[in-house]
Amino acid sequence: MAYNHPKLYNLLQTCASLDALKQLHGLAITTSLSSNLLIISKILALSATSTFSDLDYAREIFHSIENPTTHAWNSMIRGLSASSFPERALSTYARMLVSGRFPDNFTFPFLLKSCSFLQALAQGESVHVHVIKHGFDKDAFVQSALIHMYGKCGRIQCAHKVFDEILVKNVVVWTTMINGYVRIGGFKEAIELFREMGSENVRPDEVTLASVLTACASLGDLELGRWIHGLLGEKDVVLATALTDMYAKCGSIENAHEVFSRAPQRDLVLWTVMISGYVRCNCFREAFELFREMILENFKPDEAILANVVSGCARSGDLDMGKWIHHYIELHGVDYSIMIGTALIDMYSKCGEIDVAYQLFKRMQETNVCSWNAMMGGLAMHGEANRALDLFAQMQGFGVEPDEVTFICILTACNHVGLVDKGQHFFNCMSGVHGIEPKLEHYACMVDLLGRSGHLREAEELIKSMPMKPDAVVWGALLSASRVHHNVDLAERAAELLLVLEPYNHGIYVLLSNTYSASKRWQDADKVRELMKLRGIKKTRGCSSIKVNGTVHEFVVGDRSHPRAKEIYENLDTTVKRLGLMGYVAKTSHVLFDIEEEEKDHQLSHHSEKLALSFGLISTSPRTTLNILKNLRICEDCHSFAKLISKSYNRRIVIRDLYRFHHFAEGSCTCRDYW
Repeated sequence: MAYNHPKLYNLLQTCASLDALKQLHGLAITTSLSSNLLIISKILALSATSTFSDLDYAREIFHSIENPTTHAWNSMIRGLSASSFPERALSTYARMLVSGRFPDNFTFPFLLKSCSFLQALAQGESVHVHVIKHGFDKDAFVQSALIHMYGKCGRIQCAHKVFDEILVKNVVVWTTMINGYVRIGGFKEAIELFREMGSENVRPDEVTLASVLTACASLGDLELGRWIHGLLGEKDVVLATALTDMYAKCGSIENAHEVFSRAPQRDLVLWTVMISGYVRCNCFREAFELFREMILENFKPDEAILANVVSGCARSGDLDMGKWIHHYIELHGVDYSIMIGTALIDMYSKCGEIDVAYQLFKRMQETNVCSWNAMMGGLAMHGEANRALDLFAQMQGFGVEPDEVTFICILTACNHVGLVDKGQHFFNCMSGVHGIEPKLEHYACMVDLLGRSGHLREAEELIKSMPMKPDAVVWGALLSASRVHHNVDLAERAAELLLVLEPYNHGIYVLLSNTYSASKRWQDADKVRELMKLRGIKKTRGCSSIKVNGTVHEFVVGDRSHPRAKEIYENLDTTVKRLGLMGYVAKTSHVLFDIEEEEKDHQLSHHSEKLALSFGLISTSPRTTLNILKNLRICEDCHSFAKLISKSYNRRIVIRDLYRFHHFAEGSCTCRDYW
C-alpha cells in the first residue's frame, strides 16, 4: 500500500505510543518520506515532547537531520527542559546558536523553564539578554516565563519590573506574578495584585484563584476565601484541596470538612490537608478517625501524613494511638525517615516513654539537627539533664551544627535541675562560639533558670540588658520566680509591666494574688481578686484528664458532673482514710487562702488530679492510672498522695517521673485551681 505525505501525517497526528511512532518512522523511511521536513519534524516532536517521549530516540532522529530547523531545535530544547537534566536544554541552545540558527518566541519559554527548575539566576539573566537582543521582550509568553524564572530564583523585584513593563497583561501574566509572591511568602502583595487584577477587569482562572486561596490561608483572610469559594465551588480535587487548606488554616474546620466531604474525588494530598487541619485545630479525635477511614479506603499514607498524625498523638497525649501508628509503620515496612523518626521520638517523649524514644533515636539510620533536638528536648522534659548534655556533646562530635532550638532544649535541661553555671555557659556560647544570636525564647529560659534558682537580681538585670523589648513570657518567668521565692516587691514590678502587655490575662492576677497570700498579705490578695471582678476577668479552672478504655474523662476541682461521681467520691474518701492511717498528711501550704486548716485539707482532697486518679483506681489498674498521671504537672501534695497509693496497692510503680514532673513545673501546677 502506497503512503503519501498527508496520509502519514494524519497517522502521526493520532499516534498514541512509542511503539506506534517507531512503526510510523520505519514506514516513513521505507517510503522515502523521512526526508520530508514536515514528517520528520513531527516524528521528532513526538519523540521529544509527547507523553510517551524517549529523548535518546529523539536525539538519534535529530542527528539524522542534515540541517535542523529552528522548530527541530525547539523540540529538543523543550524535551530536555522537562527531563531530569534540564541543564542540557541550555547547552543545546548554545549549539543551536553555533550552528547559525536563530531562536524564536517558542525557544525562550523552555530555556527559562530550565533556569527556573535549576534556580540558575546567572543563566536566566543571560537568556533575558538574548530575549532583548532578538526582540522578544514584548512577547506575552516570554514575559510570563521571565516573571516565573525571576520569582523562582528569589528575585521578585526583577519579576515585578518585567511585569510592570507589560502593557497588556493577560490572565497568565497576572497569575504568574501572583504565584511569584505566594512562593516567597509575600501573601499581602499577592492579594493586593489580585484586587488590582479585578480592577483591570481581567477575569481570574482557577489557577489564579488556587494561588490566592493559598495566600488567604496564610493570612487568615477568611472573608476573601469565602468569596472565592462562592465563585468557584469544588470543581476538582485541586480546588477542593486549596479550599480545605484555606478553611482549616483560618480556623473554620467545619467548613473545611464540608468541602472535603463534597469533593468530587479525593487524592492523598486532600486527605493529608484535611487530617493536618484537624491536628492544627486540636481536633485530634477527628484526625485519628479520618486517618483510619483513609486506611480503610486503601490510600497508602506517605511520611508527611504519618508524621502529622504522630504529632497529633504527641500533642493530645494519646499514647495508645501513637503506638498503633508506630505498629502500622513497622507492619507495612515504612522507612524510618528523619521526619517519621523525629515525630515518633517527640511523641514517645511527650507521652512519658522516654526510654522508648531513646531506643528509637539510636535505631535511626539517618539523623539531622531536628532529630537531635527532639531527643534532647525529651530528655530535658523528663529531668535527664546530664543525658541531654551528653547528647549535645555527641551531636557536636558527629559534626551536626546546633541551631536556635538546640539551645532552647539545652537551657531547658539546665533549668529543670538548676544548673545555673552550665546554663550561663551555654547561653554565652550561642553567639560567642556558634554565631547564633539569642532570641526572646533564650532570654526567657535564662530568666526562668536564674529566677527559679533564687538569683532574682541577676534575672532582672538580664532583662534590662536584653537587646530587644521583653515580652510577656520573659516578665511572666520573673513573676513566677518572685512568687516561689516570696519577693513581693519584684513580683509587683513584674506584674505591673505584664498587665501593660496583657491586661486581661488571668494568670498574672492569680500569680500576684498567690504571692501576696504566701506572704500572709491577705488584704492585698483580696484587692487583686476584686480588681479581677471589676474588670470582668475570670480564672480558667484547672482540668485533669485520664483515658480509660479509649475514652478521655476530664475533671475539675470538686467536679460532680461525671456519671460515676458518687462512686468516685466514695472511693476517694476511702482511699484518703486508708492513707491517713499510713501517715499521709496533705500539704496545706498549696491552698493560698485565709481559711481553717480543716477546710484546706478538704479542698486538697478534691483536686482534679485526685479525682482523675480515683476514677482510674475503679476503672483500671493503679499502674495504668499512675503511668497516665505521671504526665500531669502535679503539686507536691498530689505527688505524695500518688506515691502512697502505689505502696497501698502493692504495685511496683516508678514514682521518679511524678516527682520530676512536679519539680519542673514548680509555680505552674494544675492543682492551683481553687478560685
